[in-house]
Amino acid sequence: MKTKTMRRALGTATAVGASVALIGSGLAGAAPSSELSSDSGGSSGSSGSSQSNSSSIPIGYDNYADCPKDKVTALTKPGGPNNRGSCYDLYVRSGTMKLGNLTVEIPDGSMKIAVGQNFKVDENGNPIPLDPGPGYELAWLSKDDGHNGLYSNDVTVPGGAFGTSSSENFALTGIKAEVQALEPPVVKLLESRLTMSVRIKLSNPLLGDSCYLGSADNPINIDLKPTYVPPALENDHGDGAMLIGLKSEDNSFSVPGATGCGLFGSLNGIVNSKAGAPSASGQNSLTTVSDVYNISSLLPSWPPVPITTP
Repeated sequence: MKTKTMRRALGTATAVGASVALIGSGLAGAAPSSELSSDSGGSSGSSGSSQSNSSSIPIGYDNYADCPKDKVTALTKPGGPNNRGSCYDLYVRSGTMKLGNLTVEIPDGSMKIAVGQNFKVDENGNPIPLDPGPGYELAWLSKDDGHNGLYSNDVTVPGGAFGTSSSENFALTGIKAEVQALEPPVVKLLESRLTMSVRIKLSNPLLGDSCYLGSADNPINIDLKPTYVPPALENDHGDGAMLIGLKSEDNSFSVPGATGCGLFGSLNGIVNSKAGAPSASGQNSLTTVSDVYNISSLLPSWPPVPITTP
């Protein structure tokens, strides 16, 4: 049982960096979304635009406060396999993102990923067998709060709209960046890596409310792989496992050009010039150091009680 929990922790750990890839700071920094809705930048529902509810308070360990515990423990149809759901919290501690011609350091406490895992079921509630088997397909889940499992602090884009320090904090030229997960992260356990589709929303009075790098139809696809996996330890906050100091990297993702920036896209060129977009695979990179926590719904301490850290 412990071995399975450790393997899950290793797989999810990689997810850490994936999300960090676009959230830590600079164009990658983002505030949590209070709601996602349809707009000209993408599809409706969880893939749509968001309204920021940012905070400058560093994100700290909260004992799975944002894990979708109800989904993790949702039972399959009678006669199906036993539930083996888990929660994963991933906190980015440091990192560097190179996006085209922009390089940004990722600070501690800027982002976390909070997802759950359960069996994937069909429309009748039956678990979907792996093809080829044995076993069943896994689903990665998030709370229905508009975040899709990704939470981060608001970040100012260096240089603002015109690439100068004087424009960063000026109302008309300062830019806030927000990473929006288009779906919950997918952790490939056997390969110990995570894939994640995101888009970046850039907010500014001149850019309007539909300025994006990436979209639901043309997302930024992160494939974060571990370069160093620390030993899996018992969670010092309770039952479960933790990885402290997981190092991950992705240098294969591409970044689409800007869309919807300014009236009829009139400022797309300025945004592209600043961000170095569109940027092909090999011209971008993300490296992160993260802490990952995992708990299974089968452990005695389930459900975990959220905590508040100072």
